[in-house]
Amino acid sequence: MLKLAYDFTRRAITTFRGQPIANAAERPFCEWGAGDLDPDLSSAGLSDDFDRLGASILGVASRYKHSRGRAFQDHLQGVARLLQRWEQDALIVRIGLFHSAYSTQQYPYGLYGYEQRDELRALIGHDTERLVFLFCSHDRVDLYAQAVELAKAGETLPEDGLELRNALTGSTACVPAELIAPLLVVHAADLAEQMDGFDFAIISALLACAQPWVKPPECLQLLRAAGVAGKALSIRIQAKRGSFGLVPVLGLNKTLLADRLRLARLLRGRGPLDDHSRAQLDALDQRLPGLFEVPWIRLHRDSRGNQARADAMLADARLRHHKWGVPWLKRPFDNNPSYRALIHDGASWPLSET
Repeated sequence: MLKLAYDFTRRAITTFRGQPIANAAERPFCEWGAGDLDPDLSSAGLSDDFDRLGASILGVASRYKHSRGRAFQDHLQGVARLLQRWEQDALIVRIGLFHSAYSTQQYPYGLYGYEQRDELRALIGHDTERLVFLFCSHDRVDLYAQAVELAKAGETLPEDGLELRNALTGSTACVPAELIAPLLVVHAADLAEQMDGFDFAIISALLACAQPWVKPPECLQLLRAAGVAGKALSIRIQAKRGSFGLVPVLGLNKTLLADRLRLARLLRGRGPLDDHSRAQLDALDQRLPGLFEVPWIRLHRDSRGNQARADAMLADARLRHHKWGVPWLKRPFDNNPSYRALIHDGASWPLSET
């Protein structure tokens, strides 16, 4: 983890200074060509053997760490699984599985060097590879900023696309909407899979802008129903081209931080929950579905005397999580000892996903 933090910081400083990430020798392999920006994705159909493709990343990806101390491969496979739950096309799932196959603006490691594009293309196909290449090389904070402004205005991607910046080389190009839309959905899944402390307004904006080019997952309707859409979006990303934009990516706000503190207090408690505590748990989960699975274990464990109500609330929560697309007992809690103890020592109901 120390090496990851060191390499991550070096990359952040380079980007913050407005410098291209790729060095001079790498840049010829990182420029976007006309073939990379072709909107025609008709050749994307390949065998959807995700087990085979997933196995192909194990050797290299297991060498690197990712969020919360996990192996890199766990994140890559987690994003693909989330996209499958969102019922996305096979092309988008393949992009998710290899979305960081090359190093990116913020993650310094990759499965392949940019000079090895032919190797990855042979494995996943021409169209999937070039979309992975675009995903890895573009300035994501710049794209987030444009998506948020479009979503606030109630607009989707313009038909002629958006001008995006290549974070590796510093150049810009107009990228067609047909290519940007799949990337927006993969970005949303990428954020949702790895973080448990960011503003869902970013995800809502990314998914909303991708319409009608891709199928909307059910979680977009959940976010809209919760008021996380359009003019109600609370986030504003001041994207300065060449800036790193760590805070916009995390999107932390006062409401979310208050929720996290409230959650911590609820987790520390022992004994039967009162009506107020149960209501707090329910409100947290409805506001940010999929982030707060663990408190429901405590709800079920410590609701003696009112088990029927606890069971009903738990069933409602599981339905929300199913619509959101996250598995029950989502991975972010795996590396937290206090959460793990609560899961294994306190849960009396089956831990399998429904």
